[in-house]
Amino acid sequence: MTINFSPLDAQFKDAVSTGSLETDYKLLTQRLEHDAHRIGVNVRSLRQAVAGWCIVTALSNTVRDCIFTACVYGSTARGTANSRIRVLEERIFVGDRFFGSILRKSPAFSDLDIMMFSTEPLLLQKELTSAIENNANAFINDRDLPIQWGVRVFPLTQTWQLIETSEYSLVRQIFLSSSIMSLWQRDNLIRLSEHAYHYRTDADSQFLFEKSKFTHFSVDIVNQHAIAFVDATLLNLAFPALYPNSQPIELAADQPLAYRVRLPERPPSGAIHRFDHITDADGFIQGKQAIAVTVRELQT
Repeated sequence: MTINFSPLDAQFKDAVSTGSLETDYKLLTQRLEHDAHRIGVNVRSLRQAVAGWCIVTALSNTVRDCIFTACVYGSTARGTANSRIRVLEERIFVGDRFFGSILRKSPAFSDLDIMMFSTEPLLLQKELTSAIENNANAFINDRDLPIQWGVRVFPLTQTWQLIETSEYSLVRQIFLSSSIMSLWQRDNLIRLSEHAYHYRTDADSQFLFEKSKFTHFSVDIVNQHAIAFVDATLLNLAFPALYPNSQPIELAADQPLAYRVRLPERPPSGAIHRFDHITDADGFIQGKQAIAVTVRELQT
């Protein structure tokens, strides 16, 4: 497998820190911004990529020595940060039974998605959190929204094993589907991606295929209705890998392992509402003025 490196990746190969995070951020953004259009990324993505590089560079040698590899993925690595509509899914349960989902536009903007693999994940999480909090002002200017950090710190040994043995793996799925920008130990990043590709499963492929379909469907439906409700049976019919047996798929085996750094603190990208009776769930949906999605809309 050839890793799908972001066009941003090559921009940092020769970058050298001045020893000051704030100075690094200013100098790198000034040097690279005029190249954003040429390399096919938007300026927001470039600034977030610079922030990711700076924060890793600012970590202590002790902590960096424990990092096997680190990378940016998602919309920042694709170069499309904040350029697409984000959809919030609110899942509704009646007792333990999944009833359906409300879909609506999310006011949130794109996270800076980073994953790291460390032999000391808790130590890394703590220092990373401190570094981001202490340097938050370095990444703010009057042209920009504040950066929303979305970092996953994986314990290396356990994650490596689960990549080999689990039916679904978040790490495998990221390497299979996303552009990647190296932040630390590029050779190890390639080695990890090859490991993930070797152990890919048909379940991963089907999940990613349906996730892409669901993303496009969600954007289309909120553009039509603003707020929409999709019944659990219809979700299972259209996206059986995401909603098997009319229930949301369980988390991938390696997903709960990650130590999270979400700064500034904010609500999750999804929400869950539980009710004791169907009438209560129906009342909640009506109160949201959600339009029920039809089978025909799912199939178009």
